[in-house]
Amino acid sequence: MSQAKMADIAHMLLEQTRHDKINWSEIPVSENSFYTAYPDYTIRITKNTRDGHKLSIHSQKGTEIDAISSRVRFSDMASMLEEIFNIARRGALKTEDVLDDVLNRLRQESTPT
Repeated sequence: MSQAKMADIAHMLLEQTRHDKINWSEIPVSENSFYTAYPDYTIRITKNTRDGHKLSIHSQKGTEIDAISSRVRFSDMASMLEEIFNIARRGALKTEDVLDDVLNRLRQESTPT
């Protein structure tokens, strides 16, 4: 039952993340983990080489309450978690802003004076 609920949570998170309704932040001690905070818990999306992608819910103290990984046998779980991770990463790291800034700086440097 828990895995089915986590699958529903993953699906809803993906939809809300796609529509910019979830604000993801970088976890400072891990380059492959991002989180979104709620008053009583946080939701994390993590990527590692052993388990692939993992979606987990943590208490205020940091205790993992439940989790689902791309290794479970829900048909589209791996692709859902990967997409959540990629969108969360791009948002938390402000990828589009950084790329725009790099392009602008390079354009300025290549302009003849």
